[in-house]
Amino acid sequence: SHNTVRTIIEDDQGNIWMGTDGGGLNQLNKNRNRITVMEHQPDQAASISSNTIRDLYQDQFGTIWIATWDGLDEFFPFSNQINHYKKNPEDKTSLSDNRVRTIYEDRKGNFWIGTYGGLNLLDRDKKKFTCFRKDESNSSSISNDRILSIHEDKKGRLWIGTFKGLNQMGGINGETRIFVHYTTQDGLPNDVIYGILEDDEGYLWLSTNQGISRFNPDAKQPAFQNYNVDDGLQSNEFNGG
Repeated sequence: SHNTVRTIIEDDQGNIWMGTDGGGLNQLNKNRNRITVMEHQPDQAASISSNTIRDLYQDQFGTIWIATWDGLDEFFPFSNQINHYKKNPEDKTSLSDNRVRTIYEDRKGNFWIGTYGGLNLLDRDKKKFTCFRKDESNSSSISNDRILSIHEDKKGRLWIGTFKGLNQMGGINGETRIFVHYTTQDGLPNDVIYGILEDDEGYLWLSTNQGISRFNPDAKQPAFQNYNVDDGLQSNEFNGG
């Protein structure tokens, strides 16, 4: 339905799901011979929330979660039912922002939703969100509310890529999560962290607006090895998806 594809997953039935940037959700069936398009229909509550999709995820129950530019959708493929999660200014336990960028489930089953208005932890049973946002009065809060990427490493540490650096989520101090920040001041080539991948040796590879960076999370001092067009990259600028 659209030539700009931001995200692709294969479900447990062998179907391919593709989220586009303006053309909605596309499903290529397991026989690879038919594409079904799901688009936003303003007069139909059962349609997806937006045709702009930034991420897709299938959980252990077979549910397809859709990160759209107008909220988070929970889609049940076998019944074609859909639940919408949106920001409600009068409800502090609702989604913090409707611009959803990334979905991530860690090994403990915690379900993280990255938005342009903070990092959200979703309780799927209670349908409630806990939000972590930048607090100018708290230096241990997350460094920026625009969340672009989330990754849990082999040691169980959670890393969050934002518009202003890389964050490691630490323990709980009282009722507040502690975030450790890494920015250009620590050696990053750029503070916009689009993607996070981990290699077999435990290094984290980060894509940014100024090339890619290899980060050693176990070094006593922040250790970044940066690569750009001079090293053979096709361009310095990466992007989401």
